[in-house]
Amino acid sequence: MPGYLRDRFTEMLKGMLIVNGEGFGVPWLRCDFKTAETIRDIYRYWITDEFRHRFDVTHAQNHLIHRDNPEICEVQFPDMGLKDEWEQACVSRLVYPPLKIIKDHEPALLNLIKSNKEKARGVREIAFQKYAKKHWRTNVTLLQEREWYLEYGRQWAFSEDPLNLIRDLLIGNPSNYRTPEGRIHMIDLALEFFNACAEALVEDIVVEFKIDDVYHQLDCIRYGITESRDGLPTKYNAIFLSNIPDYTGDHLSMVLHALPLLKPTSSPESFVQSNILANPANFTTGLKGTLAEYLLLPNMAYATNTLGLTMLGPSSSTQAMMNLPPFLILTEPHQWGISVPKTLIFKPGFTRWLTQMFFKLALPVPRDLDAEHNNLYRMHQPQTLHQFVRLCIYLVEERNIPKHWVVNLLEAILTGKVSTSATPPIQTPVPFEALKPTPSKTWYMDMFVPELQMLLAYYQPVLPFHILTTLTPLRKYEISFPKIWMDVTRIPPIINVLALMFVNPEVEAIEMEQVFEDFIAYRGEHMQGLMVLMSTFEWHQRGKNFVATWLMESDSVEEMKIRDWKVGVMRTDSWVPIGQPGEEGMLVDVKRAVELE
Repeated sequence: MPGYLRDRFTEMLKGMLIVNGEGFGVPWLRCDFKTAETIRDIYRYWITDEFRHRFDVTHAQNHLIHRDNPEICEVQFPDMGLKDEWEQACVSRLVYPPLKIIKDHEPALLNLIKSNKEKARGVREIAFQKYAKKHWRTNVTLLQEREWYLEYGRQWAFSEDPLNLIRDLLIGNPSNYRTPEGRIHMIDLALEFFNACAEALVEDIVVEFKIDDVYHQLDCIRYGITESRDGLPTKYNAIFLSNIPDYTGDHLSMVLHALPLLKPTSSPESFVQSNILANPANFTTGLKGTLAEYLLLPNMAYATNTLGLTMLGPSSSTQAMMNLPPFLILTEPHQWGISVPKTLIFKPGFTRWLTQMFFKLALPVPRDLDAEHNNLYRMHQPQTLHQFVRLCIYLVEERNIPKHWVVNLLEAILTGKVSTSATPPIQTPVPFEALKPTPSKTWYMDMFVPELQMLLAYYQPVLPFHILTTLTPLRKYEISFPKIWMDVTRIPPIINVLALMFVNPEVEAIEMEQVFEDFIAYRGEHMQGLMVLMSTFEWHQRGKNFVATWLMESDSVEEMKIRDWKVGVMRTDSWVPIGQPGEEGMLVDVKRAVELE
């Protein structure tokens, strides 16, 4: 950016750091204290110019991979006189400011443009490259967070063709390709987009900033537990999730956390918008494959009937016009709505499906470790039994599923033994064949009972059904793992899903590595009295130690202490224990657990 703009930008940031209030002095802006402080941390990062010498203009000109497209200037922006500017910008990284700003603040650049107008391309490129090195500064807003460079060891390596960006801004609105009056620069085309935004926002609006997990924030809005939201809406016409669901369990997380916040009646119909970008190649059958993987349902009719998930767009005719393979259509924006419960659900099929969802969330399918190095095929589904309980609540509250259908299954699981024709998924993506019923077998659920009891006790005040099994009060515990070896990949944005594994002293480390296979092979019978899995817990670093905090019935914890049980940490995305066999900290005595207030 021009040096004078960088100075103006820095002064503006300094002013926003000292202004009182959480809206930075902007009357139409709302944000809570935590969000405001996080934003201020970013402002401080930009002001310090931490990477000024590492990523200067020379770095931008010499080291950034520039995805320029020679055709875009001539084909999509013909007869606009942009070619000279575009050619030099691909080398100098300098995009002309609007003509009036150049005249008022940078006459030297205006003279440079005029004096080089008739010169050869190579001469012009060198002239602008030298000018940018001398007078312009790095645009720090393009940098990633510090960790990207300091912890992950990444470099600032990519740039973008400015006309590509402008095309993307104006996509879907060809009328905006009109030529503005007078001499234009590339930036003048971009201003068409921002002018349209300004016209739309001229009405009395409020913008709310929130830095948070998106589904946690949606829950806070839904249940009225977010601060500083007086007068702000709690139902929406549109919720744009982009491809966040790629990393959160996709359809299930969207159904449980986003769909309930849509306005029930609106014109046009309210919607949640998302698309799949992280791993569409996994789903060769397109949408049907995603429903099988994330919801264990074979098609949209089942998804609508069971969960209320309705696809509003793109329509089948629009998809046909795209003429794309089914998996590529998933990368396009999809709009989702929620339907009113209508059709009566077949109870045996529903119970079998809900049992299989329990298996899926309690015993996640191991993700392919090789795929950690190829994000195009990496399946992210960091969901736990917590989501299963939320699903049970949703089915009764939102879909009017008979309470006793859900309660009967929960009570059966709490006994530690379930007879069902459902089977745990054993591969990902889940194939359609895995959704079919099998001959009924008995599965032993002891390993999951303490966590399910804990979650039902935790949610008991708001459960829309009554559990007959006695749920005793919960206690909060904390335990420290000293010097534990964290076997986690440093390839972002891989999600490592952890769980606490409580083990009988008779259990050896090698058995911990075979939990998934043994449960499938012996239907959990061999694990009775040997292991307890707790996937709902807090995990953070305190000094050199890692600390786990969890809720559990005190009787269960005291019994484990008496029997000399130990606890370790398991990666349930790969079913690999954290730590090295025999290493101090891999397994810790449960006796070291401290009860918190």
